[in-house]
Amino acid sequence: MEKEKLVIKDVINLLKEGFVLSSIIDKRLYYFKQRKNYILVKNDNSEFYLSEYDFIELYKNYFFFIVDNEEDFIDEERDKEYYSMNKLKK
Repeated sequence: MEKEKLVIKDVINLLKEGFVLSSIIDKRLYYFKQRKNYILVKNDNSEFYLSEYDFIELYKNYFFFIVDNEEDFIDEERDKEYYSMNKLKK
């Protein structure tokens, strides 16, 4: 079964509902997740936050997919907790 391609208005609503989304842009896999009033954009090499307006302007022409397995997306809070615990052990 082929995944449904989501357009930008659906993407914004799904992000606000807490879904993790992905898109392939320039042959790279990107993940997107709502964080408070910003959208976290993440790939293997970087991560950054965008306002909803900037996100729409930059990504309005791309297709998105719902991430079935959120383990593919590393939770930022869990990541911070992990590294802070490891610093204490040293």
